[in-house]
Amino acid sequence: MKIAKLSFALVIAVLAIGVSVAANANKLGKRTITACYEVVLLQNSANSATYAPAQTDLASFVNTQVVTNQIKFLKQAPSTINDVCNETDRFCCAIFTEAPAGTPATVPNVTIGAVTAKWVVQSIKLHN
Repeated sequence: MKIAKLSFALVIAVLAIGVSVAANANKLGKRTITACYEVVLLQNSANSATYAPAQTDLASFVNTQVVTNQIKFLKQAPSTINDVCNETDRFCCAIFTEAPAGTPATVPNVTIGAVTAKWVVQSIKLHN
């Protein structure tokens, strides 16, 4: 009887761990690049539209392109790290995180530092 109770408890524990891992699968293994890149070329998932944010682009335009039009995937390696954003309401730089599983094959793998992956905009910093 003790073996049956122990086995049942073990099964419940394994199931609980499995449910927890499945519920958080999207968060597991995601890598984020903490550097903020000023020179980037973005594309949509179908690679039918591109956008290269400029330092003169207003925040509303950047938001329209990245959020509304979904031009948010990194198309090529970014350059020019910018840690000083000091104007008002204009694009400064972008921070990237690894794109989720299932991202279309039309989104290329890009190497940032020593990490090769499909990247998506995590956040946009504006001049402040």
